[in-house]
Amino acid sequence: MNTTKIKLVAGIVALFVLGISIGVLGNRISTEREFRKLAQFDPEKRKAYILQKYTKELHLTETQQAGIGKIIDEKIDEIAQYTQRYKEEIDTIRQRHDERIKALLSPEQQQLFDEMKQRMRKRWEKDEKK
Repeated sequence: MNTTKIKLVAGIVALFVLGISIGVLGNRISTEREFRKLAQFDPEKRKAYILQKYTKELHLTETQQAGIGKIIDEKIDEIAQYTQRYKEEIDTIRQRHDERIKALLSPEQQQLFDEMKQRMRKRWEKDEKK
């Protein structure tokens, strides 16, 4: 095989790999965007969004929509209760591990760590408000 053919095959393979990579990345971004959109809805909007998606993709009847709507309400309530119940425990775990990390850092790094965590907290709060 001459070098021109090798370069051509290598280029085609590289283009194929690049296409797959872009597809996977695009899918991930799209999925994250849908998840964030869903997470920021109030419970009624979240229910309507889910029910609309199910109705469209599964061709639900009105009876099925009503039944599934009740199930979605129960699911949203259960998840909210679970989240609230364990939020404090999760915050305690985060704080404990942050303190362990800070113990390994110099005073300057600790300050940078605190600033980084504050930026992350602000970004999270901003995303929650959207």
